[in-house]
Amino acid sequence: MSALESLITHTPGTAARAAVAPRPPAATGRSAWPEELDIVATCFNLLRAITTSDRVMAKNSQVTPQQYVAMLEIHFCDDPEPLTVGGLAGRLNIKHNCAVFIANKLCKKGYLVRIPSRRDHRRVHLKLTAKGRGLLCELARADRQQSAAAVARFLAPA
Repeated sequence: MSALESLITHTPGTAARAAVAPRPPAATGRSAWPEELDIVATCFNLLRAITTSDRVMAKNSQVTPQQYVAMLEIHFCDDPEPLTVGGLAGRLNIKHNCAVFIANKLCKKGYLVRIPSRRDHRRVHLKLTAKGRGLLCELARADRQQSAAAVARFLAPA
């Protein structure tokens, strides 16, 4: 069990629990958790809320979270040449055939086009269409609003 897992599970007698000085019980009747455990639990809940908001956002727009991230990678690629399917696979840390599947889905929906390379006829570059850039703009705006709302919810006093 990793140190993080032992902090999250909060099993009495673990090495992680012994390494952290417990704080006194709160007046609200909440159990006495170490401050570090409160921070880890808050971060864990915040990440869960953000990823849940990503799923809701992607579901409403008919793209998956992975397709959304792929669109971000394609749009914000800072290489001199546009991203290829192999480059997308490398950036997303997925297999080439999975990147092909994502690109095919985005092309079918009209968010992405494949452009043959001028220098090498074997290479094909990926570029977002105007429809894809518009959707990406909408998704980024919704993502920013939902993430800000999730952060505000966790920073608000209980």
